[in-house]
Amino acid sequence: MNRRNLFFPLNISLMTCLLVVLFTLPIFFTKAQSQYISSEQEANAIKVKEAMFLLRVKETQDEIINIMGEMVGLMNEALEKIIVNFNEYFEIVPKIEELEEAITTATTTATTTATTTEEAEENYLYSQGSMPGSQQPPISCPITTVSGLQTYTVSTKSIPIISQIQIDPIDILFDSTQDLIVSAKDPNGNPITMVTGQINTDTRTFAFDLDNISGEETNGVWRGSWILKDSICTHYSLTITAMSNSGTSRITLALR
Repeated sequence: MNRRNLFFPLNISLMTCLLVVLFTLPIFFTKAQSQYISSEQEANAIKVKEAMFLLRVKETQDEIINIMGEMVGLMNEALEKIIVNFNEYFEIVPKIEELEEAITTATTTATTTATTTEEAEENYLYSQGSMPGSQQPPISCPITTVSGLQTYTVSTKSIPIISQIQIDPIDILFDSTQDLIVSAKDPNGNPITMVTGQINTDTRTFAFDLDNISGEETNGVWRGSWILKDSICTHYSLTITAMSNSGTSRITLALR
């Protein structure tokens, strides 16, 4: 067997191996590339899922924050309503009231004819102790220069507006009755719910209510009376208060 015959099978084997390698390399390359692409797609899918999960977490957090904010707002509103109702019920926070002095003097003189008065129940509010009994105090008071019915034209800055006060008689005697007639109106159209009076004397304070006797509750005339059970030598003043949904007005007349 010569060398030519020996190399021929070897060459055939080598060529066969080369052909096998040439045909199988693209297959292996394609398979590897597809595996790489599949792995990359899976990684991208995982990243997308993570991003979507984080987005949902953020949206959930925002929803929770919004719900908590709404709950806090509702709780604040409910608390404010509770506080307002509590204060109104127990009168803990009184409305701001103005104390105003009368701006004019008497405009009419005493009437010549006496008017009849109805007996009224007296409501005493003691300020400096009590004076038992109904005996006249042994105090000599200076003689006043005015007497009988007196009319005062006044004006309050706050609403309801008190425009006129009549005192009959202004020179009240011990154990006698004094009538008060007050004109008031509410420009906002709210009914005047209460008109009250308070008399300060030497040692006492007398509180009384006034009732609507004419006109409307938004613009009318109120009347009330009280009985003097003290002296009025040094202290003698009248305070009228009117109340409506528009507010509270108050005015004080120094009568001595």
